[in-house]
Amino acid sequence: MDGLTIPPYIEAEAKFGSPNIFDISGRLIFSETWDENRHVYVNLNGPIDKINDWYINKFPCFSENKTKYRTFLPTIGSLANKNFSLGGDQIELRRSQGIVGRSLILRDQMNSLCANILWRGPKIVQTRTNLVDSVKNVSATLVIWEPKTGTLVDSEYPNILSLSIKYTDSSLQTTGHQWHIHEKIVSNTGIAKCLEAGALIGFQVSVQCSTSSPEFCSEGDLNAKFGTIDIPGEYVFIDNNLHFFNGEAFVIHSDVHPSQRYVCEFLSNNEIHVKEADTASLIPESEDDDPSKAGMIAGAVIGGFFGLVCIIVLAYCIISNLGKLTPSKSGGNMSMEAKREVVDADQSTQYHQEAQSPSKGANLVDGKWRAVS
Repeated sequence: MDGLTIPPYIEAEAKFGSPNIFDISGRLIFSETWDENRHVYVNLNGPIDKINDWYINKFPCFSENKTKYRTFLPTIGSLANKNFSLGGDQIELRRSQGIVGRSLILRDQMNSLCANILWRGPKIVQTRTNLVDSVKNVSATLVIWEPKTGTLVDSEYPNILSLSIKYTDSSLQTTGHQWHIHEKIVSNTGIAKCLEAGALIGFQVSVQCSTSSPEFCSEGDLNAKFGTIDIPGEYVFIDNNLHFFNGEAFVIHSDVHPSQRYVCEFLSNNEIHVKEADTASLIPESEDDDPSKAGMIAGAVIGGFFGLVCIIVLAYCIISNLGKLTPSKSGGNMSMEAKREVVDADQSTQYHQEAQSPSKGANLVDGKWRAVS
């Protein structure tokens, strides 16, 4: 990564398009610096005074599961077009327990409006893989939001994974399933189709691999990175160590025999465009840390200092040369000797500046250029 410039902050946003049930448009932008200072900027238009509750939903908008994940105490109407800070991990962005890949809910007494929280900077495409196994009676949906940064800084904007899985028989429940992304596509039919999936993508062996150190795990070892999954279950993860090459398979292993591949499906490569790149920040700096104001203050101080130095130098030059002032060349009462000294001084200065022999009309006498009378 040498030579690459990593931005000092990362942003995510929840964007509301119009028309909608509240006739509200705009966005909320969540910002997190690399030293984990976090801010929210509310930039909404419309009758936001109708909103009496807003919170982070644990899952994306398309989920039927509406579970509060983060609740904000200030009323949204009082925060419109303002930048405010939130402490702790309320709007954490870079980890899977954060808010990216989840959704923002606005509510009044009867209705709600939802927007997914996705990375703000890069272009994003979405793929949706639907797994249906009529033998195991399992159905699952894996949605992947993949940032297209065009850079080598992979960890700048991690992939977002949303998994929803269940049995068609709602009375069934199993726990502790390992799950992976394997390197080969699988066919639609065949009793042993999951065996076709091959090995994990980016396979490597590391004793440091764990849920707390996922960067040391194999790329496709989602189980090692995030832990096992239960059926039924719903999950959101972000993964900065996962690359796709349009030929992988999604595999879930048996809860009883972990090495046995239970159900699988090839990953869809049908990309849906979600958003274009948008790198210009809309978040105004707070008054305390406005860099433009700081720059103005610093500029004023530096400018004032150099102005004072210039005045002092100018005053010194004037004072030091007061005694050297010569009578005016146009003065009618100048003696011949005084006039000769004025011409001598002018020519001496000129010749020393040019660092060359004088033109005709002067002689070097006692180290001075003397005008020829």
